Amino acid sequence: MKKRIEEILDEALEALRSGKAIPDIIKDYPEAEEELTPLLRCAHALSAAPSPQIESDTAGLMRIIAKIATEERREQVQLLHFTPRRRFLRVATGIAAS
Repeated sequence: MKKRIEEILDEALEALRSGKAIPDIIKDYPEAEEELTPLLRCAHALSAAPSPQIESDTAGLMRIIAKIATEERREQVQLLHFTPRRRFLRVATGIAAS
């Protein structure tokens, strides 16, 4: 039974991921050499390409979120510390004025 190109490609890609060289993989599938060679070269080029800098983007986003959270906490702390004093001063000022 002849294998379909999809099955051959799956096996060939697995061999490529495991470190096998493209010429050695092609030797295992001579009947699919014409179709398989460009696909394997493309897969190899894509795997060798640098991955996007998602980590640094994520780290930057996390710094922004942390800064916003810190500022919100700072505002909440200021409200907690200063609001009663202002009320007290208003009341004290009101009493003194009366």
